[in-house]
Amino acid sequence: MSNKKALAELVAASQGKSMTYGWDALTLYDQRKANELLYQLYVERFTTENGYISPASFVAAVGGGSNDHMYNLKFSSPYLSFEQSDPTTPAPKTTLTLNMIGGVIVSTREDMSGPPLCQRGEETFA
Repeated sequence: MSNKKALAELVAASQGKSMTYGWDALTLYDQRKANELLYQLYVERFTTENGYISPASFVAAVGGGSNDHMYNLKFSSPYLSFEQSDPTTPAPKTTLTLNMIGGVIVSTREDMSGPPLCQRGEETFA
């Protein structure tokens, strides 16, 4: 059973109403083509000043008084996957994944009697 609608069905469904949800155009890609496009854009922009996706620095609380400090994290090209792509499902889901390929992660733990203690530090490389 195919999830693809025939062209006649798409044309009939769009008669007299907008199907673009406020956008000027609507383009459909399958998972393979969407990932090829994301990768192509990543490669084209990789050599720019900050790359396709700017490096990120932030602190994440992990609980129990521990924090992970992320410094200058760099990411791979995005990868899109369709977790639930059945068009009859009320809420289809997708996941966009970015692997970390560079930067530093330092974990600290708060000690009530003194300054934060460094538990571990990791440097990631491409």
